[in-house]
Amino acid sequence: MADIHILEGTRSGAGIAYRVVFHIPVPDVTNEAGVSYQQAVVQAKADTRSVLTGIDSTEQAKLDSGELWEEVVTFRTHPARKDDAERLKALYEETKTRLQKEFAERFKYTGLTLSAKT
Repeated sequence: MADIHILEGTRSGAGIAYRVVFHIPVPDVTNEAGVSYQQAVVQAKADTRSVLTGIDSTEQAKLDSGELWEEVVTFRTHPARKDDAERLKALYEETKTRLQKEFAERFKYTGLTLSAKT
């Protein structure tokens, strides 16, 4: 199972712009309503199928259960740079940090029910 999947590339200036799929782990924590973020992810995504063809069944199961979030990004290379692998890994880590923060905000109250009566 991989965290980073590189798809097709297209010429972009001097380099190539690649479409890349990141599989970001969803934290196994519970929100204010007692709903796990993973359960909230499943509720939020109408379709958990991967954009990848021939995805590993273990990865697909983790997407279906909300353990993984699939994020598609663009990664640009340049022929003068020799650090593409390191830059791609750094982009993954930045994306992971940003999304995990967003999960906390986005799913904070998912599943909460209140009564308007006082």
